[in-house]
Amino acid sequence: MLYGLSRGVVRSNHQVITNPTGWHFLFMVLFYAPFFLIGFGFTVARCRIELTQVGMSVRWRILPGIGWTWCLAAGEEVRVVLAYRGVRVNKRPVQAIAISSQGKEISFGSMLTDDVKEYLAGAILDYYQGAEQGGAPFIPAA
Repeated sequence: MLYGLSRGVVRSNHQVITNPTGWHFLFMVLFYAPFFLIGFGFTVARCRIELTQVGMSVRWRILPGIGWTWCLAAGEEVRVVLAYRGVRVNKRPVQAIAISSQGKEISFGSMLTDDVKEYLAGAILDYYQGAEQGGAPFIPAA
């Protein structure tokens, strides 16, 4: 639409604009900027997982100051499963990495690919229970 507006004639809000002014460009850019920024933010999003013997934290950042942080204290038993936690894509449920300990649970990673989810779940399980169980590979629950 910006290209059509710059060429001289464009249809916007069921009106034909024949002589665009700077205001037309400004309003159009202001309208489309949030859509561009949201898409760009999700493209450059980062996820950082910190595992310690005391607990774990997951920091997901869209931009440097914008994002979410989940923390979970690690107890005697830490369970890691791939499970449905409310996210659907094309009306199909998507699994997330769900970690539970001491009666609390956090889930993340529903936007990751399946092989990355399995690798992360296996790495987290290996960190907390690998020494006790000999580092068995992660097998997702059906």
